[in-house]
Amino acid sequence: AFGIDKWTVQSFTPQAKVTQSTLDAAQPTIQNLRLWDYRPLQPSLTQTQLLRNYYAFADIDVDRYTFTDPASCAPNPAPCVRQVMLSGRELDPSKVGSLNNGNSSWVNVHLTYTHGVGLTMLPVNEVVRSGQGQSASPNLIIQNVPPVSSGGAPKITQPRIYFGTQASDYVIVGAGGQEFDFPSGASGGTTSNWTGNTGIKLDTPLAKLLFAARLGDLNLLISPQVSSNSELLMHRQIQERVQLLAPFLRYDKDPYLVVTAGGRLVYMLDAYTTSAAFPNANSFDPGSDSTTNGLAGDSFNYIRNSVKIVMDAYDGSMTFYVADPKDPIIQAWQGVFPAVFHPLSEMSADLQSHLRYPEDMFNAQTKQFERYHVTDPGVFYVSDDVWQVPQGSSSGDGPEQLPLEAYYVEMQVPGVKDKNHSEFLLLQPMVPQKRPNMISWVAAHNDPAAYGQVDVYNFPSDATVYGPVQMQASISVNKDISQQVTLWSQQGSKVIMGNLLVVPTQDSLLYVEPVYMKAANNPIPVFQKVIIASGPSNIVWGDTLQDALTQLISGGGTGPTATPSPGVSPGATPTSPPAGSPTPQPSTSFTGSAQQLIAEANRHYELAQQALAGKDLATYQKEMDIVGQLLAQLQTKLGTPAP
Repeated sequence: AFGIDKWTVQSFTPQAKVTQSTLDAAQPTIQNLRLWDYRPLQPSLTQTQLLRNYYAFADIDVDRYTFTDPASCAPNPAPCVRQVMLSGRELDPSKVGSLNNGNSSWVNVHLTYTHGVGLTMLPVNEVVRSGQGQSASPNLIIQNVPPVSSGGAPKITQPRIYFGTQASDYVIVGAGGQEFDFPSGASGGTTSNWTGNTGIKLDTPLAKLLFAARLGDLNLLISPQVSSNSELLMHRQIQERVQLLAPFLRYDKDPYLVVTAGGRLVYMLDAYTTSAAFPNANSFDPGSDSTTNGLAGDSFNYIRNSVKIVMDAYDGSMTFYVADPKDPIIQAWQGVFPAVFHPLSEMSADLQSHLRYPEDMFNAQTKQFERYHVTDPGVFYVSDDVWQVPQGSSSGDGPEQLPLEAYYVEMQVPGVKDKNHSEFLLLQPMVPQKRPNMISWVAAHNDPAAYGQVDVYNFPSDATVYGPVQMQASISVNKDISQQVTLWSQQGSKVIMGNLLVVPTQDSLLYVEPVYMKAANNPIPVFQKVIIASGPSNIVWGDTLQDALTQLISGGGTGPTATPSPGVSPGATPTSPPAGSPTPQPSTSFTGSAQQLIAEANRHYELAQQALAGKDLATYQKEMDIVGQLLAQLQTKLGTPAP
């Protein structure tokens, strides 16, 4: 009834240690380790890229795009697939009324300010720092208006968003005046006119009269700017449009923005068929909160993701594609409305490469899988092997902990031999009921070649694999991290711990958790650190992903009861070396790449300069000795004089 009988089960035995060879063989995974959580990112983009207060970033989506620029793919060969986050800059009609000193104008709301423009896009694993030790901002590869693409990002040919996810009022295009297009320079802004043909024509007095009555707006009838060339655009929010077109389907809570190969913007949305009448099936209660679950409403005991919907952001044209032709319910609706539904084969290959396994259905399936992964009737009857999704919680007076949830990640699938091949997966760790250790992780495939396939990777029953909540607990009592978090908090800042990701890399597991901070004088969360662990006894954090990985491989990690690293003491001043940065001298057997040796030498050089600024000459000498050893190793590796 929930499709979980088609899930495949296999074993996965993670190794305790992550080695350099492991990371070298898992570069597509490493390149897409996510440093940004959509929850802190949204206010950050609002502050830096909103540009005018009548725009809004209504949602932030996670997707993947193929990059052909060698610099964007390095160190992987081009072309490569990179995971990105993106958000459309939509018009917020509620803010348009605040123009003209709050004097709402019918012309502004319905004729002039008609659309949003452009989007922001950023790689999930990149940050830009303004200075050493400073908080970081996202590395935007599409930004500003009109949108400017860089770093191999797709070019935008039609950036205007007339139809999107933002609740909107009706607008009239082709009116007497020009539409505001986007702000620019001292002139205040540029103008444009809609050139689509999907609007409702207002070319007769009767049409104007009927829609004036329908919308309760006399201006439609009497305004001299509404001419025979004018068209009415209404019901412009995708969630509202699909409910009017096909109210017999249920819809996912998260429509997502896609840039097509031709540079147009479209929104994609998943739709479901459900029933409460499947024989002998267990019922699922989705709750009543539609803001967190698009399936909210009546209980059901059968579900299929039967339809994929594509809506053009410029003209609002919509296409319903049947993604599960074997579903008998959608077969029936196809018989009733044969012109509405199209086979998925008619969707372009470009759009198919952006299909996602929907999170709402995945959550419903994993909830049922908590009990129905059991195949032995006796074990099932006594409920001796019930699983659950890990439930994280905030620690009260400590740093804010964002809730755990399933997450999309571009990564290599364990067992795949091609080290350059990766897939876009939706992952969910599972733990035994009332126990925190991880028992398995569930991976749903999103790419066209294996779309819809779900693999369950079971961990050995005789080994303890730390679950997300356990690892969060280990991180919270790590002395290096907790001391710095306490220091930040004493300075009036609020620390936010992002969604902890558990990511398989070849035969190992990496735990990745970004750390954000809201300063007392700036309530916008900014990226501060990234925590990486391979187990409870090897936890590191760094200013960058490479910094943290270098520490992890060089053995710089510390466990929950570790003492502070040399040069870091309780109550350290902000000029002290970053907490968690190890200073043990590297052995001559260090086997990192030349790039990693250079990064490590740079890090210790910066620590030496910080110590010198603090007049700590002993630490300064120790750090410079380490720099000398690293440069000597670099000379040996390269066979040339060290830089």
